[in-house]
Amino acid sequence: FYATVWLAGDTFNPSGNSTSWNSSSAWMSGVPNFNDVMLISSDGASRVITYSNPGSASTIYNLTIDATNSGTMTLLQTQDSLTSSSETIGFIGTGSHTQSGGANNISGALLLGAKAGSSGVYSLSATGALTCGSMQINSGSSFNQSGGRVISGSTANNGVFSQTAGTASLGAVAGSGAMRVGGTTSVTSLSQQSV
Repeated sequence: FYATVWLAGDTFNPSGNSTSWNSSSAWMSGVPNFNDVMLISSDGASRVITYSNPGSASTIYNLTIDATNSGTMTLLQTQDSLTSSSETIGFIGTGSHTQSGGANNISGALLLGAKAGSSGVYSLSATGALTCGSMQINSGSSFNQSGGRVISGSTANNGVFSQTAGTASLGAVAGSGAMRVGGTTSVTSLSQQSV
């Protein structure tokens, strides 16, 4: 297992079997702040990194969560605030962000499934709050909401948006993906082929 960054940033190294984001010994340069961060697994095992940062909100530039082999890399957020410029889940492999609490604030894009053949899953539940400038759900990827609140400036859905509970404000929605709503959802415009 390894985690690395592109260009610059911090590297997650789970020596001693640490899977906690807040463990400074798990990072090459300490708990990241104002860096690009990439969580990657390449050994085929599925990994879960638990996010917590009770002292202050982590502010990072670009967050990428990906497994480049048969496993899945998951960021689990049950509390605290995470702030980034962008978040990519599933770049060339499989990644997921599971959020049941805390706040995830993305000033730019939330991208699920960046490259062809990749898969990204965002699961939002309970009291989790997600805010993003835009959301892009590509083919093979999904956004699953069973609680909490999501606010997106716009949404491009070519995968699956599935809501069974919670509140969603999605801005202008376009794409050819499936859209299943079962909570409270508002959009400014809808150009979705499958609702």
